Amino acid sequence: TGVACFSKEELDVFPCSNTELEISYATIANRIGISGQADDDLVNYFGIDQWADKPIPLDGIHHYLLNKYKIRKSKFAALGIKLGRTRVALLTRDFNNRSACQQLGNCLWGCSRKSLYTAAYEIPSLKKFDNFTFLQGFVVDKLSQAQGYWSVEGEHHGEKIKQSISAKKVLLAAGTLASSRLALQSLKLYEPLPLLSCPTAAFMLWLPRFLGAKRQSVPTVGQLGFTLPLQQNILAFGATFLTTGINTSEFLKYLPMKKRTGIRLCRNLLSSCVAGNLFLPGHLTDSTVTLDKNQSMVVRGKYSEHVSPLMQEAAKKLRSGYSKLGAYLIPKSFTLGPVGGDVHYSGTFPMRESPNIGETTSDGQVFSLSNLYIIDGACLPLLPAKSHTFTIMANADRIARRIVSSINMSGEGKYES
Repeated sequence: TGVACFSKEELDVFPCSNTELEISYATIANRIGISGQADDDLVNYFGIDQWADKPIPLDGIHHYLLNKYKIRKSKFAALGIKLGRTRVALLTRDFNNRSACQQLGNCLWGCSRKSLYTAAYEIPSLKKFDNFTFLQGFVVDKLSQAQGYWSVEGEHHGEKIKQSISAKKVLLAAGTLASSRLALQSLKLYEPLPLLSCPTAAFMLWLPRFLGAKRQSVPTVGQLGFTLPLQQNILAFGATFLTTGINTSEFLKYLPMKKRTGIRLCRNLLSSCVAGNLFLPGHLTDSTVTLDKNQSMVVRGKYSEHVSPLMQEAAKKLRSGYSKLGAYLIPKSFTLGPVGGDVHYSGTFPMRESPNIGETTSDGQVFSLSNLYIIDGACLPLLPAKSHTFTIMANADRIARRIVSSINMSGEGKYES
């Protein structure tokens, strides 16, 4: 549920005006509901406070960490670490038939109050349009074009009933990997394309003063975020979470002891710990996607040679910084995530001002294929170390506005939305 705008410098890479995306950012923010507004050191990094509501209440540990940071902020200047509230797609007030968060702590198992945003909540509103059809369980296998029309071919899951849908324009938003496969298949392109993916790490902090404290029921979302400058002008980002709501088995697999002993240790220790994650920019993963002759997508990749030293530097700075707040990095807890484990995939068909094969136009149209658009993460031209879903949504909104505008100008038809 992390939410962030790309910075001006990051948006300058996009082949469109910043103003277009800013309009769409506002549109999306006002539709999904965002919380986390705070006058803190990350206000400019997230760039969304003008649309955000008040943040969720901090749990005891994170309240302590933030207050301590404010008191000792000058000591963080040399490390460059900045700490602040996270901005999340979580409601702190009732909004559009969804209820405010009551901190039940069941986020990972589904929110019965619909406080955490998911695109599934958009379906009832969309169904009110006469020109909207929702095919649940329809799995698209391929696209083909003939005589100016696209055929979307697939099968209804579980029923083995095939169907082909005809359309003048097709907008792909199936997720970076699935959209890339369909586009590569349509292009009959079997050359590898680069894939952006953020290197990640996880860690655990222990605060001795909270040993024995009662575990709190809080949302299983990042409570505090941080930015961390590293060598080569790399800016890392991460967040810390209370361990409540995370299955104990997630921690047991990292403990060098028998399961029963590990359970006893976790029962006594976890209430005084917070879990953390860290992201590096996506260009630091050397990955590709390739369509093979069987029409399957093959993903290959590894971290670049720069990741290991950058992660070592990050661990050292985090250890030093958090120790000033009375939080200690548990030895050997800083763990590099597997390649692709971030699921922040993007950039396979990046938007360019002058695109070539394997790229898209500023409208997301696949180069050399008329009326086939990619509007998800696959068309992003870069992937910084921050939550990118909000930007994917805003860019999709921007592209849709352009397409509707071009349709209306050409006289093809009138669209309400």
